[in-house]
Amino acid sequence: MRGKKNLFCTLLAIGLMWVFQPEAASADSGTIAITETTNNFNVPCGEGSANYDSDTKTLTLENAVISQGSAASPLLYGITIEREGVTVELLGKNSIDAYTGIWSRNPFQILGNGGGNLSIRASRNQDVNSVACFGIKIESGGLTVQDADLKVTLDDLGNVNGYAIDICGNDNLISNSHITLTMPPGSTTAYPKTTGINATMADSLTITDGSSITMNTVDAGIAVTGNLSISESNIVIERGNQYAISCGNLDISNKSNLELIAGSHQAIGTGNLTISNSFVRAESEQNNGLLCANLEVTASSEVIAKGGKYPASFVENHMVIRESTLNAQSKEDVGLYCSNGDIEIISSKVEAGSDKELPGILTEKNLTLTDSEVNSTGKAGEASILARADIYVTGGTTEIGAGKIISGNNITIAGIVTSDGSPSYNNIISNNPNGILIFPKADYSAVNAAIEKANGLNKDDYSNFDIVEKAINAVVRDKDIREQDIVDGYAQAINAAVDALKPVLLPPINYPIIESDQTVVKDGTSSVTIKIDAVFNEFIGVSVDNKEIGKDQYTAKTGSTIITLKPEYIQTLTEGIHDVTIHFVNGTAQMNLTVTEKANPDDTDKPDDTDKPDTPDKPDDTDKPDDTDKPDTPDKPDDTDKPDKPDTPDKPDDTDKPDTPDKPDDTDKPDTPDKPDDTDKPDNTDKPDTPDKPDDTDKPDTPDKPDDTDKPDTPDKPDDTDKPDTPPEKPGDTSNNGQPQRPSGSLNNGQTPKPSGSSNAQTTGQSTQTKAPKTGDHSPIEGLLLLMLVSGVGMTAAKKYDMHFKRSNHE
Repeated sequence: MRGKKNLFCTLLAIGLMWVFQPEAASADSGTIAITETTNNFNVPCGEGSANYDSDTKTLTLENAVISQGSAASPLLYGITIEREGVTVELLGKNSIDAYTGIWSRNPFQILGNGGGNLSIRASRNQDVNSVACFGIKIESGGLTVQDADLKVTLDDLGNVNGYAIDICGNDNLISNSHITLTMPPGSTTAYPKTTGINATMADSLTITDGSSITMNTVDAGIAVTGNLSISESNIVIERGNQYAISCGNLDISNKSNLELIAGSHQAIGTGNLTISNSFVRAESEQNNGLLCANLEVTASSEVIAKGGKYPASFVENHMVIRESTLNAQSKEDVGLYCSNGDIEIISSKVEAGSDKELPGILTEKNLTLTDSEVNSTGKAGEASILARADIYVTGGTTEIGAGKIISGNNITIAGIVTSDGSPSYNNIISNNPNGILIFPKADYSAVNAAIEKANGLNKDDYSNFDIVEKAINAVVRDKDIREQDIVDGYAQAINAAVDALKPVLLPPINYPIIESDQTVVKDGTSSVTIKIDAVFNEFIGVSVDNKEIGKDQYTAKTGSTIITLKPEYIQTLTEGIHDVTIHFVNGTAQMNLTVTEKANPDDTDKPDDTDKPDTPDKPDDTDKPDDTDKPDTPDKPDDTDKPDKPDTPDKPDDTDKPDTPDKPDDTDKPDTPDKPDDTDKPDNTDKPDTPDKPDDTDKPDTPDKPDDTDKPDTPDKPDDTDKPDTPPEKPGDTSNNGQPQRPSGSLNNGQTPKPSGSSNAQTTGQSTQTKAPKTGDHSPIEGLLLLMLVSGVGMTAAKKYDMHFKRSNHE
């Protein structure tokens, strides 16, 4: 009997198992089931298909639609997997509508191929109203989602809980995949009703390689018992009614981006939280933005933590912010709080505060601020920064608003502390009566630099150097950083005194001119070059006749300084002497420049009328011989050959006449013009310039080269035949073959007599014969005396004339 009963129970169990066993495949609807013994199959699923290869353990969904069809309630399971290591491959668009989309007893993998995707809708089954609803459920083992787009929607849950993805074990991976989870509005119960990713029994979950997970409103976002690692991925949880992320340890790295908002619990609650080169926004409406055992934010990360009733960032043990930015603001508590460890902020920017004006930063241990920009404000007169132990501030700037820095022990300040932007060191206190406040010495580097600059000057070069010495003597050493502004004032005072120095005025330097052109002709091509012994870098400009000329009128170059006045500028100068001044920083160089007009070719040989001597050799009328005795005109220099005309150099004044006692009778008086006295000499001012000096051909003797009787020195030694009354002929006079002429017997009151036109004695190689006296003339003895007197006067006149002639030639 007992045997029959056991057999009946066995058969009943087998029957029940047969009833509830999922179908292996369905043409239009039904569950896709894979067991250890399932063979290959290919079944239609809507317009697509489901194909299973038992050798590779691969179930391929290609545009498959797995659902209940027209039934009122959804399938209990869309896909069930009993075999370990199965891969679900996605091709095209696939969908599952079931109470549980995919259920697996063992780890499995979802693999997208060519952009394949899967959409799962998990909703309540009326026949099973007490079991949770799942998009993907793994009883034991991990899940891998690779290169896939996965969308899970929980809908119409009723009284049951819903899990978009539920994992119970092992390591889990989401790589290069995009997962979107949509939940119904959450509940107000103490425990989550809807969960995005629940891996409470998993060892780890890694989200990497550009993956993204997005959730709308959910009670719990991501829960992992083990470690959660997010690398190069984006996580957005629009609102976790309870928490956004809760895990054993959390590592966020490689430019990941997390936007998390929580309601009643923490936005992030974890053990060790490490954020590197990433952005994290963690806000909680009622709790902590960040809650962790240890916090490390590094490598240019940016973290925004906002809290409600509790600190925005609550760290139990140790907090390190290095080369990053942290903003922590709480509505009702402190910004940053470390309950049992130190806070270190290094080369970072931190802003911490409380809407209730509580301390921005509070630690039960030590606080170290190094080379950071920290803004931690509090209530006026109360703590903005509070550390129960020591406080170290090195470098950087710490802004405390109207509050204070309060330490339970020692304080060392080696940075800048400001209150509302102004340096302030009087609001730093220790609550320990034995606490030590250490302020480093002020920075005197600017003062030392100013003193060194002043010492490099020669005090003798300035008339008021005492103001610099006074500023230097006012410096007080050994001040600490609390008086840094005073120390900075020392440097400013010294520099201001140096700037106010007045140099001792030195006489300007008269720079020597090494070489220059003293004269220049205005011919349109001539320039003037002036070389000055002066430094070219100190050259300023050029002025002519006290008027500065444009830089386009000259060139200037080094060596030492060479100035060249251009021809076109020379053309603008008037004829005459001009003052040229070359200006330098410390002096000038000056010279006179003579400018002459370009000579007219017709005027080069013909002097002006002012230069022509007034008929120098022409005797007065009383001395003028007869026309027949008149010397040849060639002895008279042409206008072009004459030297510059002296003021009537050869025309004798009355003073040129012989003294009256020696004056013979009027009829016998020799020509006085032949005896020039000193008044015949041209004044020095009348002396002809060297260019106007007559050539040898212009000399009175040489042009006609007269015979011995024509030479001027014959009067010094007259022959018997050469009468002393014959004046030296005018140079160039060719009348009577160049022979001297005897004046006519009558004088005209000292005027030059007109020459007779009939007498023209031939004297070439002969002596001129004296005519016999006519009736009524002087007796022979008187004539002899007269002849001797005239000869003496003539010789004297000839000598003077000769001296005058030679001096003129010499000059």
